[in-house]
Amino acid sequence: MANFSASAQTNTVASPPVNSPATSSAGRVRVFYDSYTVVATEAAADTITFGAETIPKGARILSADVEHEALGGGSVICALACGGITLIATSVDMVTAGVDAIDGMVAVTTSAGYPILTLSTRTSAMTAAKTIQLLITYVID
Repeated sequence: MANFSASAQTNTVASPPVNSPATSSAGRVRVFYDSYTVVATEAAADTITFGAETIPKGARILSADVEHEALGGGSVICALACGGITLIATSVDMVTAGVDAIDGMVAVTTSAGYPILTLSTRTSAMTAAKTIQLLITYVID
């Protein structure tokens, strides 16, 4: 039976040893939080931008949570993206209150270095004075 090593193990046993990137082996976990209160003028295909230039290139996103009140309308479907990377797909229905999340590592590799977090509404308008909260944990260094 053959034995195989993943990249971190290969780096460790190399001669001379090679350091793994901090974003995959150690590093500091950081948290990004922002909230948005709906004004009810949002329409299909509009974009809500959260904290521009807050997650640096090279970061590895550990989790992303979008918590929202019942946003009403016939169908409010949204997508969360960081730069060109989709974190939560367009199939998220936000008509009723809930939390939508990704768990798992996603690398931020956009050439701009500081991707913008955007929530894109895909269908009908939202109810005024409702809150959308975004919480992202990521690692860098």
